[in-house]
Amino acid sequence: MYKQEGADPERILIKLASTWAGVQAGADLKKSKIKCNMTLVFHLVQAVACAKNKLFLISPFVGRILDWFKKETGKTYENPSDDPGVKSVT
Repeated sequence: MYKQEGADPERILIKLASTWAGVQAGADLKKSKIKCNMTLVFHLVQAVACAKNKLFLISPFVGRILDWFKKETGKTYENPSDDPGVKSVT
């Protein structure tokens, strides 16, 4: 369909939430050579599921992870190396 409209299918990137169903959908789309950007990654388990399915792109929510830690602990994280969101992707 994209090709019929003049869009190069190689440039198409479908955005999906990294829920269980989203990862399954991404794996199905990959079989059709459709690349997916897996979003709403808040936990290592989600990232691992995306990686195991060899999905094209994983977009963790580093800022939201930091927000949660600030709210739960009351701490501020001035040093980026202490930022829980940064640690999650490191």
